[in-house]
Amino acid sequence: MGENSKSLKKLFLRIVLTLIVVIVFAALGFTGLFLSAFVGISEFYIFFQIIFWVALFSFIYCKIWQRTWFKARLLFALLGAVVIGCVATYSYEAYDASIPKIRDSSEEGLYMPFSGSFRIARLDAPASLKLESDLPRLDCATALHPIAVAFVEATYPHSKENYHPYEEQSLLRASKTPNVYRGLINGTVDIGFLASPSKEQEEAARKEGIEFQTTPIAMDGFIFFVNAKNPVDNLTIEQIQGIYSGEINRWSIVGGNSDRIRPFQRDSGSGSQTALVRLMDGKVLRPAPTEDTRGGMGGIIQRTADYKNYGNALGFSFRFYATEMVKNEEIKLLKINGIAPTEENIRNGTYPLSYSAYAVTTNQGTNPNREKFIEWMLSKEGQELVRRTGYTPIRSE
Repeated sequence: MGENSKSLKKLFLRIVLTLIVVIVFAALGFTGLFLSAFVGISEFYIFFQIIFWVALFSFIYCKIWQRTWFKARLLFALLGAVVIGCVATYSYEAYDASIPKIRDSSEEGLYMPFSGSFRIARLDAPASLKLESDLPRLDCATALHPIAVAFVEATYPHSKENYHPYEEQSLLRASKTPNVYRGLINGTVDIGFLASPSKEQEEAARKEGIEFQTTPIAMDGFIFFVNAKNPVDNLTIEQIQGIYSGEINRWSIVGGNSDRIRPFQRDSGSGSQTALVRLMDGKVLRPAPTEDTRGGMGGIIQRTADYKNYGNALGFSFRFYATEMVKNEEIKLLKINGIAPTEENIRNGTYPLSYSAYAVTTNQGTNPNREKFIEWMLSKEGQELVRRTGYTPIRSE
């Protein structure tokens, strides 16, 4: 009877110890994983933590229940899992990091005139127009900021203080399309560098008795690109719509290999994503590829993934951005409906996804240098700056 009592007491203690260990390790493990996810530790280290907590719990469990043989097997199994996990994770991360990533985030193009930036287009000689007073107040869509910067540096007074893209009193801002049109309506902007106004923007202007006046100053093309080794050279607009709606999911359907198509998209507020939505002509977009990134307070958030040049990838942008991409021999620009996105094809309108960029004014503007400045933009000098910036000039001479 004494032996049975001791055995029961020992069993009871083991059960109690096991429960305590389960509760403690569950609390520690949950806290560790939560903090890891919150501060943005990679998935590999989260996996490693799981292995660590399971291993430590298992050894304590075996110690309590005296399972020596189980401890040995468990040790080798867990060590094997850690090694395999390390090799697989680091191999994939090394492979993924080796694939070029391309962004057309035009925020990188925001810089000031007279900053000395090598990215600013410049003429070989001083411009024939020099404005010293009554300077038109300029604002622009982000993608057109480089053209505006080149124009200002060529014709406005030298200053390193009056052209910050985000300051309210700046002579050259980059407020993005909706804000620029609002500035034109309320009279705080003399010239906006923009795409054509939407119906809603025209209606808002009409309510204030204002009409927009649009002068084409440059052209650009909406382009699609793939890995240079992809055998596909051409897509039709209908095929693009099919790919981005999910109706076409393999390259073999459009004349390529059997790989699944990985169609990248852009953030919803970007100009190129807006162009894609228009191109879809009412068709619903398939979900965009996403990636984890650090958000506020270091936490992980999901965002639309930047284009990565996988062998099965498809991306899009404007030709302005693509002028840098095509220098990378790993990228190939596609023909659309059999027409290549060359300067000539964009200028003459044969490329089906061409569009104009405008100097937008209103019928109520009063700046005396406004028309003179726009006239110069269309001159040989102004159009040469358009070309050197990366856009297609409206005028070829």
